[in-house]
Amino acid sequence: MEASRYDLLLRKITLDIMGSPSTHRIKSLEKFKDDLSRVKFSDISYNLIVSGFFTKSDFSEIVALPSKDQILQLVKLMETELQKLPSPKQDELWECFLRALFTDYPTLAFNIGIECDKKGQKDRNAPGRIRKEDIGQPTNFRHIASATGADTAEFNLMEFQEEESRRAMAEAPE
Repeated sequence: MEASRYDLLLRKITLDIMGSPSTHRIKSLEKFKDDLSRVKFSDISYNLIVSGFFTKSDFSEIVALPSKDQILQLVKLMETELQKLPSPKQDELWECFLRALFTDYPTLAFNIGIECDKKGQKDRNAPGRIRKEDIGQPTNFRHIASATGADTAEFNLMEFQEEESRRAMAEAPE
């Protein structure tokens, strides 16, 4: 599936600021794992390891982002686990996870962020609304994941891609 021009430009800007996607993703996920361990809530880490999202090698613990077909499963698992924590810690860990997800799946992370943002209305341009540029940067908005939000985000992603395809076909010379 072809990326939109906006996504390609955004990816280039992200690369210029953060370096290679894999490096930034690994750093973000390592921070996410480290934050989880400091919460002393071992069930979260255990569930993530059992679910195959964290893997261990002989030399060190390696954090692996799942394949795209596992992303929504991970989001739903994170919702269940993070809801057991106090709100400020939920927000902090969820944001760290979203920033890591953004590196490989910017549109999906953006849509999940929109669906999970408790402050906003349906209007994507409302004051305080999450902008696509915000998701890869430290921000102050609240992220509480929800299974419904993740499903809606996936639907929005497909809708967005269809809209981009229609626009590209309309702009193509005949």
